[in-house]
Amino acid sequence: NQSTQLFTAPLEADIFEPVALYSEKPQFGLLSSRVLESLTQTIMANRLNSNSREGQKIISLNLKQMHDLQNGKWTEFKNYLQEAFKIERGDSGIPKKMILTEETIWCLDEWLKLMLMTLEDSYEEVLDVTTEILRSLRNCVSNAENHQLIENSDILMTCNNFFTNTIEVNKNSICLKVLLQFLINLITANKADTKKVYDIFFENIKTCLSQDVHLYETSALIYNISLSIPIHDITVLNLVIEKYVNDEHHNEFLIFFLEKCVSYRCFWDNYENLTLGNKIAVLQILRHMQIKLITHNLPSTGLEILTDFFLKSMDVIFQVKQEVSKNVYEISLILEIISSLSSDPIYLQELQKQKDLFINAGVLLINVHRLGKEPENCFTPVQRLSEFTDKTVLKDHPAFGFKADLVRLIGNFCWKNVQFQNLARSCQVIPVILECCNMDAKNPCILKK
Repeated sequence: NQSTQLFTAPLEADIFEPVALYSEKPQFGLLSSRVLESLTQTIMANRLNSNSREGQKIISLNLKQMHDLQNGKWTEFKNYLQEAFKIERGDSGIPKKMILTEETIWCLDEWLKLMLMTLEDSYEEVLDVTTEILRSLRNCVSNAENHQLIENSDILMTCNNFFTNTIEVNKNSICLKVLLQFLINLITANKADTKKVYDIFFENIKTCLSQDVHLYETSALIYNISLSIPIHDITVLNLVIEKYVNDEHHNEFLIFFLEKCVSYRCFWDNYENLTLGNKIAVLQILRHMQIKLITHNLPSTGLEILTDFFLKSMDVIFQVKQEVSKNVYEISLILEIISSLSSDPIYLQELQKQKDLFINAGVLLINVHRLGKEPENCFTPVQRLSEFTDKTVLKDHPAFGFKADLVRLIGNFCWKNVQFQNLARSCQVIPVILECCNMDAKNPCILKK
């Protein structure tokens, strides 16, 4: 199967040797209840054991086929491999679980090493055979019983060597695609092998990401790694965000990865190192998560970094006129996120520890309202909706909802908190809030705040 669909593990089943119901010719007669119960249990055990045994297929290989490979009998070898790893079904119709042995793993590793040595001599044929070997591994590695055998062997190192050689000469080969699928199946719900795959393959995975090598499988692998190991490599973070922004194929693993990242402290430690465009993309994702009510994924470190950045960057607001600035848009998004989080008691409790945030929000509201009285400023109220023919442009404007978010943040700070209520009075914030209640298309919900 050469599609991007990932393989799932076959149905798990245990294997037992059947227990003989009779060791000699049975004697007929009345049976006591204890004997009858014992016989019933034995019959049921036999049925379960029979079903368990038929649910497995032990894969046994040997090095006799090495001769075919050495002599270039590619078709014969592929036929042998396909037959050995052919999916079989028991009487129940359920696919049998493939069980590998140490000898089988060793044979596959030796064959891969041979293919690696002959790659330059018979390139297309070697890639074709290697794809079949990796496909065999991919289809049986979802069985957890095989993970330990793979972990204890050298086959992952061999795969990585092949990875490095192949990506240099043919990055779009189906062989790399199957190799990525094999790694995905290997690390799914398998933390031990995830660490090993991360240590061995990470540089090649970065190369795949930067060169758009089978992006769907690459992003799926990165996402599955991130479930066990937080990824803080700034190059990978910037690349994934850029792929997400420019994605035309709705690759769900890109957004899965980014939604997971914002829940890690190490991601926010790298926030300052992201490009401005990527920062805005992350903030838009976070805002969308809030709309879906997924707010508790943001760690306290993330909230602290956002509030600190907001406090340090407030002066940018006063340096713009009518033109739209990405820096202003970033601050506007951060304010929207913080004000939204302030509606959650868990985050509000953390925010209320920052008195400076409340004071600066009040000062910012007063100054933004003053700037809005100038004839040409991005915060000048638009009292006629007809002045904006494109509603999308209006909503994407950095001033859209800015004063409303400030009012929301200040109001939530004051909720059931006498200290901030008194501070709002002394700072003369309340008269400004009341004056902000005039009709403004850029702040349509301000009356509700």
